This record gives sequence, C-alpha cells and structure tokens, in this order.
Amino acid sequence: MRDEMTELTGHEVLDETGGKIGKIADVIYSTDTAEPAYVRLDFGLLKSHHVLVPLEDAYRSDHGDLVVPFDKNTVKGAPKVPTPVALTKPLEEQLDLYYAGARA
Repeated sequence: MRDEMTELTGHEVLDETGGKIGKIADVIYSTDTAEPAYVRLDFGLLKSHHVLVPLEDAYRSDHGDLVVPFDKNTVKGAPKVPTPVALTKPLEEQLDLYYAGARA
C-alpha cells in the first residue's frame, strides 16, 4: 500500500461525483504507523494555501486518481498547514475533528 500511495503525487483528487478538487502535492505519513495517512493539496494563485485530506475511505479511480468522500469546499475549508508539513498529534486530532464533522 505504501508504494501505491507514494505514486499518487501529481494525480487529481476527485469528489465522489467525479468533480476535480485539486492535484496531490505530497503524501503525508502517520506519526503512529508510518503508513500513508493524508495527501497534501495546494490551492491559491501561488499555491500558498496547503491542506491535508485523509486517505481513510479514499480509493483509486480506474484512471489512477484519488476519490475522496468530501467536496471541494470542504477540502478548501480544512485547517491550513505549513510546508513542509510536520504532522503532529494535535494537528491529526484537529484534522480528525474537522473531517468527522464534514462526514456528519
């Protein structure tokens, strides 16, 4: 799974209806398991707005893109993260709370 997720960089992230959300800039690994846990997307004119999207419940499309259970507005509204991303327990908890609320 780790190699498969590393190959995601540069692929599109789509919502469940096939709408484009953005391109994957990086794969971020869990602090606990060292397994792929998030992908980083960069938004804005200068790609200065960075967010993480969880890989939980995401899947690869037939074309190799990543399909996530969130729409573009939800992803763009996620907590901003600096780059390079330093994934910490508090950040993971903040992201878990945000995306759990988006699923409700």
